[in-house]
Amino acid sequence: QEQPQHIYVDGTAVRREEHRTGYQGESKEQISRRVKRNREKARHMTMPYVLVLLVATLATVVICYQYLQLQSSITSHKHQIQTYQSKLSEIKIQNNADEESLKIYTDLDYIYEVATKELGMVYPSEDQIIQYDKTESEYVRQYEDIPTED
Repeated sequence: QEQPQHIYVDGTAVRREEHRTGYQGESKEQISRRVKRNREKARHMTMPYVLVLLVATLATVVICYQYLQLQSSITSHKHQIQTYQSKLSEIKIQNNADEESLKIYTDLDYIYEVATKELGMVYPSEDQIIQYDKTESEYVRQYEDIPTED
C-alpha cells in the first residue's frame, strides 16, 4: 500500500498538515496503467486517421469561411436595399410633386381661365375654322401650305 504524502499548506494563522493518497484515490500503479493506456492510444494515430482529421479540419475551416462570406454578402445587400428604398422614397415624393404641378396645367378650367383672362384669347368663330383631309400621310407638316377649298 502507498504511503500517504505529507503536504504543508501555509494558512493565515496556523500551519497544518494534509494527507493525500494518489490521484483521486488511485494508487501509483493505477495511474501508471492509465498513462500507459493513453500512450498506446496516442501511438494508434495512423496516417489514415490523421488524414481524416485533417480533411475534417479543412472542411470545417472552409465552411466557416463561406459562412462568413455569406453573412458579409447579406449585410451588404441589406445596406443596398436600405439605400434603394431611401432613393425610391425620394423619387416617389418628387413624382407626387411633379404630378400635382402637371394637374394644375392640365386642368381645363385653369387653362380656359388663363387663356381668356390673362392672355385675352377667344374661341374661334365658325368662319375661321377650316377642315380638310390630307391623304398623302397621317400628319401635317408645319410649313406645308394649307389647301384651299374647291
